[in-house]
Amino acid sequence: MEHAIITKGRLESSRMILLDEDIPYIEDSFQVIIIKKEKKKRVKRKAGTLKNMIHMSSDFDEPLEDFKEYME
Repeated sequence: MEHAIITKGRLESSRMILLDEDIPYIEDSFQVIIIKKEKKKRVKRKAGTLKNMIHMSSDFDEPLEDFKEYME
C-alpha cells in the first residue's frame, strides 16, 4: 500500500531538503516529489491611472431627504 505525506519545506542543496515539520520515520526507501510554486510578479502601480474617472456630484455634501427627520 502506498502512503502520501504532504508537507512544506525548502531545498537547501541537491542533497538536502529542510522540512517545516517532522514526518513519521519510514524504514523503506521512498520517493520525493518537489513542487515549486512560482511567485507572481507584482505589477508596479502607476499614480494617476484613474485621474478624471471618478466624479462627485455638486450636491454631495447636501443633506439627504431620507434623513431629514433625524437631522432636525
